[in-house]
Formats: sequence, structure tokens, C-alpha cells
Amino acid sequence: MAVAHVQKANAFGWNSTTVNLAYGSSVTSGNGLVICISRFNGGYDISGVSDDVNGSWTQAITFGSSNPGDNDEAIYYYASAGAGTTTTTTTLSGTSQTTVSIFEASRLDTSTPLGTTSSNNGTTGGTIDPGNLTPTVADNIIYTVAGNYGTLSAETGFTLGYATGNVYYEGNQYKITTSTSSEATAIGGTPNGWTAVAAVFQAASGGAYTLTADAGSYTMTGTAATLAATRILTAVAGSYTLTGTAAGVFVGRKVSAEAGSYTLTGDTATLQATRILTADAGSYTLTGQDAGVLYGRYLSAGGGTFTVTGQDVTVLATRMVTAESGSYTVTGTAATLTYTPITSDYVLTADGGTYALTGGTAGLLATRLLAMGEGSYLVTGQVLQLLKGYLLSAEAGGYVATGSDAAFLKTYQLSAEAGSYTIIGSNVILSYSAVSGSVGGHLIILRRRRRQ
Repeated sequence: MAVAHVQKANAFGWNSTTVNLAYGSSVTSGNGLVICISRFNGGYDISGVSDDVNGSWTQAITFGSSNPGDNDEAIYYYASAGAGTTTTTTTLSGTSQTTVSIFEASRLDTSTPLGTTSSNNGTTGGTIDPGNLTPTVADNIIYTVAGNYGTLSAETGFTLGYATGNVYYEGNQYKITTSTSSEATAIGGTPNGWTAVAAVFQAASGGAYTLTADAGSYTMTGTAATLAATRILTAVAGSYTLTGTAAGVFVGRKVSAEAGSYTLTGDTATLQATRILTADAGSYTLTGQDAGVLYGRYLSAGGGTFTVTGQDVTVLATRMVTAESGSYTVTGTAATLTYTPITSDYVLTADGGTYALTGGTAGLLATRLLAMGEGSYLVTGQVLQLLKGYLLSAEAGGYVATGSDAAFLKTYQLSAEAGSYTIIGSNVILSYSAVSGSVGGHLIILRRRRRQ
């Protein structure tokens, strides 16, 4: 929405140091307030403007001229006013003739509404023109204030705010513009010694405001249709699109989205015939927005399960099906073990595990004797790291070879050939020692037995 004029009020002060002027209606919160002041003669300056709701106002422009006379024109403003009944006070440094007009405008920038300003003065001839203004935003309102030894009136395109006087006239005008082109600010009247100022007040940059649309609703009405015949209609899948304006978030926050649900509704379909339908494998995709984790933690994943569901299949004929070996893969996330060593590494002992092979019993079509080849097994594990070195006594162990008795088809006598063996050992080293005064020694006799 564009900048708009809301209300105005006027006052004339004679031989007074202050001029009080109240708005006729309560001011709306956030609107901009503007005051146009014209002072004639007396040699006194405009000290300032304030009100009883917002306090001191800001000077937009002031301009004085001593030719002819001693005249001052000024514009003050207050951005983003507070709500309520508001009375303004214009203060002068001494008594003087003063004309005051106050305005309220909506949609002005609430922080820096003032654009450009201009000022000028002259005698006779030409126009009462403070100078053109070029707005920087294509949504604004221009005010012109003037004093003249002659009548004053609104120029084409402007609205007269106030004009009063006898010999010396004081007045102002305003207009709303919607472009960034150069704008004329001259006020109508017969120039005869004059002083004038002008200022442009603008909407926020871009002149746009964000409007939040409340949720709406609609009702579909009509006349119930009577069907001439009953038919089964196949309903095609439909879709709809939600449209609207993106909402601008003032502050960025992480918003946790709660789980939602939806219900599929419709009419029950009546089947004309019963058929067994083969259902192809289906899939679905879960979509959403990535969640930002505030802290990184290792989470232990508990065991999970899943259930495969479906509809019982009716088999038309019974056949023996040879089941090939299958496999499955257990997947998951690797667990990171965190520990703080004291003296050395830790050794983790893995408990024994088991698994069960399941399936259906195989029915053999014929019985055959199967020759069992040699088998073997390998014991694997992790090398044990001993904290201290000790001698460990290893007890004798054993193993049992198991299997099925072999049935010999025939009996044969086997002749055993001669065998042999070899005696092995270490050589014996003979040693002796001689003692003073005597000779001694030992005699070792080796005898070999005759092999039988």
C-alpha cells in the first residue's frame, strides 16, 4: 500500500512564544507526523517542536530571509509516532506572528522517512519556488511552506494545507507522488517578496510492505445431481497445489517438525469378479528436512527388527523345489570404542557366538551310499596379550573323530609287508679329571643287543 495523508490541523499565533496545536483524532501507532511552520517579523527564531506523547521532534529544514522583512520557514517531523491523542508545541525565542499546520501520514519509513529538501527566496516576478526535489523511492509525500507579501494558493497537483494573512500571507501545500522523477514544489500566488522551503518524506525502501494473509475458507454449493443409471466409475488419481506468499521470518530459529498424518477417503469399490492378483514389490520414500544436531554424540544402536507382511498365496499345484544356498548381510554403523589407557592397551575377549541354519527338510528321491572324504576344521581367534610372563602347564588334550560306520560291500585279506624302525639319539661325550697323587676314571661299556 502507498503512502497516504491521514489528517491535518492548523493554528495561528500572534505575539506569542509558543503555539499549541492538537490533532483532531487520535494518532495511529507507527504513522509519521509532520509540522509546517511559517514565522513573520519580530527577529526571533524557531527554537524547536515537541508533543506530549513522543517528546522532541527532528528538524527537516529551516530557512530565513531578511529581504524583505525577517521571515523564517521550517519543517519538522517525528517518525513512527506512538498512539493516542497528541498535542504539539512550537517554541520561539520571542513573540512573533506564527502559522502552524500539523499533518499525519501513513506508510512512511519508520526510521528514516526524510528524503531531500530545498529552499529559496525572491522578490517580485517569476514563481514562489523553493526548488525541485528528486525522491529516491517511488512512494512519497511532498510538503511546501511559504511566506509572501501577497496571496498564496495550491499549485496544480497539490492540496492546500493552510493559507492565511492580510498584508503578509503564510501557507503550505502537499501532494503524494509515485515516481523517482524530479518533482516541482512551487506554490501558487503572486510573488512580492517571499521565502519558501520544501521536503519529501518517503516510504520504506522499495515502498513495499509484507502483508500476512490469514487462513481462509470457502464453501462449494450447488444442486445435488440425480444419476440416470448406476455405473462403477474408476477414479483417476488427482492432485492439488497449495499456493501463497512466502513468509519472511524475522529471526532464524530451528523449528522441530512434529509428525503429521493424513487420511485417504473414498467409496468402497465393488469387484465384479474374484481373481488372484500377483502383487509386484513396491517401495515408498520418506521425505523431510534434514535436522541440524546441536551436539555430536555417539549413540549405541539397539537391535532392530522388521516384519515382512503380505497376503497368503494359494498354490495351484504342489512341486518339490530345490532350495539353493542363500545368504544375507547384516548391516549397520560401525561402533567407535572410546577408552583411556592406564598402562597398556585393553584386550577384549569375544564371547562365543552361534547361528542357526534354518530351512525345510529335503526329501530324498533315492537312497545311496556316499563316500565320506576327509574333513578338517580351523580354530581361529585373536592373539592373547599377556600382561606378565608365566610358565603355563599345558594339560594333555584330545579330540574325537566322529562319523558314520562304513559298510564294506566285500571282505578281503590284506597281507602286511615287513616294517622297520630306526633308533635315534645324541652322541655321549666322555670326560675325566686327574687329581694330584692319584689317577682315577670311569669305564663305560656299550653293548649292542643282537636283533632277533
